[in-house]
Amino acid sequence: MKKGFRFALTLILILLTVSCEKTEPIRVGAKNFSENKILAHMIRLMARQEKVPVHPSIMYGNTFDLQEAIKRGEIHVYPEYTGTAALTMGAIAPEERKQSYQRVQELFQPYGLVWHKRFGFDNAYTLVMTSRQAISLGVTTISDLAELQGKLVFGVDPEFLARPVDGFNALIHRYGINPVPRVIREETRKDLYRDLIREKIHVAVAQQTDPQLLEYGLVPLEDDLSFFSAYEPAPVVREDTLKQYEDFTSALEKLDGILDVKTMRMLNHRATISGIDERIVAEQFLREKGLITGVESMPEQRELVIAVPPADHRTELMARATEAIGSAVPNRQMDIRAFDDPVEQLAEGEAFVAVLGAEQFYRLRPGQLPERLEQIEAIAPVGNRFVHLIRKKSDIETRPSPEHSPFAGVKRLGAGIENSSSASMAGILLASYGALESVSQVNGNFDAQIASLKKGELDAVLRMTIPGDFHVGQILEDPDLGLQPVTLWRHPDRRFRYPFIREGRITPSIYPALEEPVDTLHTQVVIAGPRMAEPTIGDGDPMSGLRARRQAIPRTIKEKIVTGTGRTEAIDPALPGENVSLLSRREEALPLNPQPAVSVVTGLFLILFIGLLFALFRPQRKQDELL
Repeated sequence: MKKGFRFALTLILILLTVSCEKTEPIRVGAKNFSENKILAHMIRLMARQEKVPVHPSIMYGNTFDLQEAIKRGEIHVYPEYTGTAALTMGAIAPEERKQSYQRVQELFQPYGLVWHKRFGFDNAYTLVMTSRQAISLGVTTISDLAELQGKLVFGVDPEFLARPVDGFNALIHRYGINPVPRVIREETRKDLYRDLIREKIHVAVAQQTDPQLLEYGLVPLEDDLSFFSAYEPAPVVREDTLKQYEDFTSALEKLDGILDVKTMRMLNHRATISGIDERIVAEQFLREKGLITGVESMPEQRELVIAVPPADHRTELMARATEAIGSAVPNRQMDIRAFDDPVEQLAEGEAFVAVLGAEQFYRLRPGQLPERLEQIEAIAPVGNRFVHLIRKKSDIETRPSPEHSPFAGVKRLGAGIENSSSASMAGILLASYGALESVSQVNGNFDAQIASLKKGELDAVLRMTIPGDFHVGQILEDPDLGLQPVTLWRHPDRRFRYPFIREGRITPSIYPALEEPVDTLHTQVVIAGPRMAEPTIGDGDPMSGLRARRQAIPRTIKEKIVTGTGRTEAIDPALPGENVSLLSRREEALPLNPQPAVSVVTGLFLILFIGLLFALFRPQRKQDELL
């Protein structure tokens, strides 16, 4: 009887153990940045589609943590990169991609880990700078950094700082950067990009599929010594997990070659720039590819539209603006959209904010003063755009007289995309210098217009951009092209009509190709919002029947935006808007009498004065009572 009981108990325990092992859900891991999270969610969603038990949450960590976790069985699969895997295992990854993939398969096999098929793109490391810094410092390759002799500040994440073979220390040794640059460590690449656009650092560690490279107009430095290896991602999975769940192999195979660099950069843009949750990004993509069905999405995030003029959205100024807006209104999906008339989008309530140059706050009226638009207001400055009037050096007039404007000799002026800030400023300047009748404004792609300028089909090209624009810097390297000074602005009529345009100077320290400083003009660029409209009778408030067509942004949000820009300058007084800079507030009330001795004398005087009044009026009061 006892033997039978023991046998039954043993059998039950064995069955329970087998059952528990069979029903244990797959645990997916991911590195703590958006791209890897998106890939991890794709793995999890495909497993769910194939009816494989999978844990609903994802375990996050760095490379070292995840490699240890998968060896111990704490996670069962995570996306890894070939170059990273080889170097953390003490091997040098072959330059040829296929060989690199085969090498990591061999390195991980003794640990019972299988490299599944690759996702299809290469996300190699790169170093990036803002265009202004790259141009002013004369940097195009990583080797150029070695010539700056300790003037640089690097921004890196903790993992890159710790990586022994392809990390920070190995990089500076390979390129001979000495003395060792100062380093600022940030937990995420989003923080690194914020530091970069605020010029807290000169160089940031990035990856090829980061959308900020394109969106913020950053300059990737050429890896001229081929230091960085190929970094192709693939699911790394425990061998026993594949044996336990045969359908999991089928789920992973459907991810083979599904992504390229352009597609991955677009998905990263949705997550890091637009602010959409990584799970939603992964799910939307797999749905579009027809790979998953019947998976319930997370609640959609309310969209926050940022309006910009055409061709203005991929700049460092936009990077500062989106960083500030995102910090003021966190966890919101941001969508940067180009409109022919961003002001109208604000006024109609179609956009939350806009990023505009001062010139966009005014409307030109033939024969009349420019009309300032009062339906919008400036909230916070993010920088300045300068007029870059590019001409052939043989045509540049360096000493214009009052009767010769900067457009002397110009009959056809390239002014960029229609309705862009460049086109708007071109119209204003042609009007201010009396050249509207003599000069034809031509709209089109900037690169195409530069080509037309060199062919003689255009006489000049005007571009509104930040000083130190990398693209302009490359153009000025052409020995036949230069910048036309934009002078004679101090004419009273011009300054009266266009008070938002300021004088400035572009120097050889900004563009090394310049031989001498060039005087020009600039305008402030701001984050703008709608101004409160007058209430109208309508279908708004059910109590009063009044509603406003547009609503101003609350002051608390304005203050957060101002703080988020990291800048201290005030709004140009020519623009409508209230300066809400937190720096303008007094930290404490000033005392009435800061000197103690004065306070004592004042107190005694008040006491004597009150006593005198009491003495004068008290007898009269008694007499009145007797009467």
